[in-house]
Amino acid sequence: MVAEVYRALVEAGAPETSARAAAAAIPVAGDMVVKEDLWALKEELLTRIAQVEHGLGERIAQQGERIGGLERSLAVLKFAYGPIIILLLLKIAFLP
Repeated sequence: MVAEVYRALVEAGAPETSARAAAAAIPVAGDMVVKEDLWALKEELLTRIAQVEHGLGERIAQQGERIGGLERSLAVLKFAYGPIIILLLLKIAFLP
């Protein structure tokens, strides 16, 4: 409650209960949010969002590199084991 407003209302002749209710309804300046506060919060959020996007971009790039490495390893395995599998299948089919 803003004590100054309460006293002023009582001195002006308002009933105490009405003066108390009116003074309690007035927000204290420290509790109010002003436009500058909102702009500062917006800038902070935009900065944090940019940081998160940057971090995600790096992680996606790392995962892409890992997937590329796995694809290369798989290609080597296909090349190395492909002929062996074909020979084994031919042996099973033609040499019981």
